[in-house]
Amino acid sequence: MSVVEGQPRDFLDDHPSSAVLVVEVADASLQFDRTRKRTLYARHDLPEYWIVDLVDRQLEVHRRPAGTSYAEITVHTADETVSLRDRSIAASDVLP
Repeated sequence: MSVVEGQPRDFLDDHPSSAVLVVEVADASLQFDRTRKRTLYARHDLPEYWIVDLVDRQLEVHRRPAGTSYAEITVHTADETVSLRDRSIAASDVLP
C-alpha cells in the first residue's frame, strides 16, 4: 500500500510518480522487506517506509532515508502510537 499526496482526479491520466509512505505487510517476505525493499526505497528517497510485521505483531517505521538505509528505525507494539505528518495513528489500527 502507498500513500500519495493529491486528489484522485490528479491521477486520471497518470499514476503517481512518488509516495509519502509505503507500507509492506510481511510474514514470509519479512527478511526481503527489511533488506532488498528497504534498500530500494531508501535509494529512491522514499521519506517513510513501514513494515507490518505479522510474525511478531509489530510495526517497523523507517524514516529519513540515508543512502541505502534509513537513519531512523523504530519498532512499535500494538499498544503504541505512531505519528504520520500531523496525525497520530494507533499501531493496533494497522496490525491484525
